[in-house]
Amino acid sequence: MPIEEVNPNKNMQVVQKVYRASSVLLQGNVQTAVNNLFLFPGPFGTSKVFELIPSIDPNFVAVFGLTSVFANIPDQFDNASIPELASLYVAEIKCRQPHGPYSLLGYSVGGTIAYEAARQLIADKEAVERIYLVDSPCPLVIPSIPHNLMSFIGSTQANQQELDSQPKARVQPMSSTGGTPTLAINLPSLLKGDEKLMSWLLYDRRGLGATGGGWERLVDRSKLKIATVDGNHLSIMEEPNQVLEWVTELQSSYWDLSFPFKGRSTRKRW
Repeated sequence: MPIEEVNPNKNMQVVQKVYRASSVLLQGNVQTAVNNLFLFPGPFGTSKVFELIPSIDPNFVAVFGLTSVFANIPDQFDNASIPELASLYVAEIKCRQPHGPYSLLGYSVGGTIAYEAARQLIADKEAVERIYLVDSPCPLVIPSIPHNLMSFIGSTQANQQELDSQPKARVQPMSSTGGTPTLAINLPSLLKGDEKLMSWLLYDRRGLGATGGGWERLVDRSKLKIATVDGNHLSIMEEPNQVLEWVTELQSSYWDLSFPFKGRSTRKRW
C-alpha cells in the first residue's frame, strides 16, 4: 500500500465530488478548546472504533472522530487509493478547522491514511503539529492488506453498524443470527499463509521500541517518539485497560514541551 506523491489529479477531484467523509465531536468543547485532535479509522471505519478512549483533555482539546465515506458502501472501495481516501478526510477536517496547526491520530490503516493526510496538508502550506500512529502499518515494511481481507473487514463493520442501529430489544447475539464470524477466526484463511501480516494483526510483538516498525524511515528520527504497550492489534482498541495504557502515553506527551515537536500550540490559531 505505497503512499504516492501528493499531486491533485482528476481522479481525486472526482472522488471528492461524489463522496464525502464525516466527523463527530467525541470529547471536549469547541468553545474552550485550544487544540483539535482528529481521529482516523481505517478505510471502512467509523468513530465507533474510538469509543473506549478515555477523556484526553476535556477543557482544552476537542476530539473529533472521522467516519469513512465507505463505512456503509465497502463494495465501492475498489476505486479509491490511499491519497484519495486521505483527501476526503482532509476536506472534512478543513470544514472543522480551516487552517493549522493540525493534530492527527490514526489507528491501524487509519494511521497510514493520517500520514498521507499530513503530507497533503503540508503540501497545502499548512502546519501539522503532531501525528499519533496507533499500531499503524508502515507501507515500507508491512505488505498491502489483501483485497479479500479488506472486503471482509468492511462487510463485518457494515453488519455491526446495522445491528447497532436496531432497537436494543431486537438485537440478537451474533452466534444466534448467523452473522459473520469474528476477524480473528477468519484471518488464517483470508491471508492464505501470509504469516507476516497475520502476525502483525493478531499477535503480540516485541522489540518495536528501538526501531519504529519502519516509520523511522519516513519520519525525522529526532521528532519520533515510540511507546510500547501490552496487547495485540485488536485488543489495544477493545480492552479498556489496554486502551488506557496507550492513551495515558498520549496524554503525557500532548502538552510536553520536551516532546520532539516544534511549534507547540498554546492557543487557537485557526
